[in-house]
Amino acid sequence: MRRVVAVFAVSTALALGTALPASAAGDTPRTTGKGDQCVADVTTQKVTCFETFRQAAKAGSQGAVTTADNPAELTAALGTKAREDWGTGRTWLGTASWDADHLGDSLYFWGNHTCATGNGEDYAWDLGGSRWNDQISSLTPSSGCWITLYQNSQWGGAMSDPYKGPTTNLGWWNDRTSTISFG
Repeated sequence: MRRVVAVFAVSTALALGTALPASAAGDTPRTTGKGDQCVADVTTQKVTCFETFRQAAKAGSQGAVTTADNPAELTAALGTKAREDWGTGRTWLGTASWDADHLGDSLYFWGNHTCATGNGEDYAWDLGGSRWNDQISSLTPSSGCWITLYQNSQWGGAMSDPYKGPTTNLGWWNDRTSTISFG
């Protein structure tokens, strides 16, 4: 039911030319910066790219994590504090990587609250029209989020089962994702 309401909201907003809520899939996100380690802010729908993981982790956590050089170190650093108790109101939702084994370009999703696991969608991101469309090969969920993939933009086409833990190879879903949701 949530998906039907969200699709209706996207269709209505597009028809009326109004802005969508930040958590809804829709317009192609704005990308700034150079590099292959990118922070996706699901609230503002903005992507900022950096040269190093450390820079991306610092930006995504709004300075709460300054020494993490890989996802395992970020998880460890965040694990020392409650997910939303860093003084920034930021939560790492998960990571989508360009290549298998979490290699290559990576898109780190950050939001303003943790996921209510299994409730449907807390956040969604439409990859259509971006360089990330049909490029994801591995995933790392975080903050209690389950990640669901959709074959087409705006929740269209085939839908994956939720990914509940790190997945190094997406199999059939490799390079076939146009929408990603966190729930």
